[in-house]
Amino acid sequence: MKGEFTIWKGMCMVKKPKILFIYTSMHTTFENDLEILQRHYDVEKFGYSGKGDIFRLFRAILRTDINMSRFVLGHAKLAVLISKLLGKKSIVVAEGWDVVSMPEIQYGYVISKKRRRQTRFAVKHANAVIVVSEALEKDAKKLADRDMTLIYHGLDSERFKPKGEKENLVITVGLVRRDTYHRKGLKTFVNSARYLPDTEFLLIGKHHDDTVDELRKNGTPNVKYLGYVPDDELREYYQRARVYVQVSAHEGFGISLAEAMLCECV
Repeated sequence: MKGEFTIWKGMCMVKKPKILFIYTSMHTTFENDLEILQRHYDVEKFGYSGKGDIFRLFRAILRTDINMSRFVLGHAKLAVLISKLLGKKSIVVAEGWDVVSMPEIQYGYVISKKRRRQTRFAVKHANAVIVVSEALEKDAKKLADRDMTLIYHGLDSERFKPKGEKENLVITVGLVRRDTYHRKGLKTFVNSARYLPDTEFLLIGKHHDDTVDELRKNGTPNVKYLGYVPDDELREYYQRARVYVQVSAHEGFGISLAEAMLCECV
């Protein structure tokens, strides 16, 4: 009887850990990760928009077991600090510019000393740090030399795959705005088109400011600026293009490049 009670008690006490998934804006990769996490855990989403959310964040961390901050920005520092105060577990995920300092091109969250202190605190005191590439691990370890877990982004090879004949088409993908002009190599991409006048070049990515006007001014007729395109349409461009160009000064992972490679772009 005693043994039967012990088994019953153990079964009743087994429950899924509750994870608080913290982000500032939702990305496709986040949605994919959420779907995977929800198969195994009880997951609560938390969109952090600023200091006005601090009390709400405190309560959310209090009612969950583990919190995961995507990008090691100000919200991650708050989550790690609150977790330490409440005796909760915290995870931070370094994704790119959040742990990078490249003052030569004015790129990286931690160029600022104040932001660097915030990020260093989060990286140093989180219970676990996840990085998405070896390059990012090196950047993160400049902030705090500790054990980190490397988990590459995964891509669906059934969705991104070759289809049909390749065209005489060269593409690159990235947001078009002032800070990506040099970092993503947009200027280099547009300028290179003048050497292949019979080849069509497509710059795909949402236009955030007047940077696209400057690119057009210095570009040639064989360059087209498509702006934002939906994911399924983007995949079709990967499948049509013969060449994909990524001449960034820095990439956290390079998801667009990997998607293009799966579609057999050079």
